[in-house]
Amino acid sequence: NSLATLKHAVVIRRVDQPIQPLLTPLQHHYLIENIQLQLNLAAWAVINRNEKIYNRVLSQAEKQIAEQLKQSDATMALLSGIAALKTIDVAPQVPTVDGSLRAVERAVINSEKAQPSMPPATPTMKKPDSTPQVISS
Repeated sequence: NSLATLKHAVVIRRVDQPIQPLLTPLQHHYLIENIQLQLNLAAWAVINRNEKIYNRVLSQAEKQIAEQLKQSDATMALLSGIAALKTIDVAPQVPTVDGSLRAVERAVINSEKAQPSMPPATPTMKKPDSTPQVISS
């Protein structure tokens, strides 16, 4: 009878993956802070158009999340979001305004050549109809 009770109380399972030790609350807090810092560094890399740092810190955050956080729907959504972020080109080639500026300058020169030159306008001052009067009290 005691052997049957023991069989129900103890469950033996085979685990093919290495067992991850549980994190203390303080370790969990530091892990979350570290992941947040990595994501902030990724945001900095976007601002500075540094693709190397951007991809490296996103990969580090992704690895820590996958290995050290409990696999839940929220964790999977976070990993999916990071995977989507990794596909973004943070340093795309953007056109310069040099070509546009040269085209505008050419257009201005061409329009000046096409128009006949006009004499400069002379400003005329109109005399007041009457002299100002001082109001006394």
